[in-house]
Amino acid sequence: MPSRFNPAIQPKRIILFEELKARFAEPRVKLLNLLPHGFWSGADNPVGNRHPGHIPGAANIDSDNLLDQDGNFKSAAELEAMLSQAGISTTDEVVVHCQAGVRTTVGFFVLSMLGSDSVRAYDGAMAEWGNRDDVPVESGVR
Repeated sequence: MPSRFNPAIQPKRIILFEELKARFAEPRVKLLNLLPHGFWSGADNPVGNRHPGHIPGAANIDSDNLLDQDGNFKSAAELEAMLSQAGISTTDEVVVHCQAGVRTTVGFFVLSMLGSDSVRAYDGAMAEWGNRDDVPVESGVR
């Protein structure tokens, strides 16, 4: 049966560049980069960002690792363990991002599914951050 979807914009779930620029170094703001490790480290730059790497302080979990071999989300216990190992808790204010927002949605969904009500998406992602000259970018492996 046909139905009508009425989306409701939730501004508290989005973070724009200027706010992130002002807050990324705050200890209570946790950043989660969902790109493959090589993108995060800056070793791989297939998209040609001027500044390859990641936003300083960003933890890294490849969004593909949040899924099992069949493409389903891993169990809540497995996801929570992965997040914990990366220093991320569902009680944190977490800013998720990737290169252009696609992988961001996977991390956003996982954190929301696990009960986080303070996860935020940085849709500008590394396509924006990694191509600006007025913000720092870290590279190298930790």
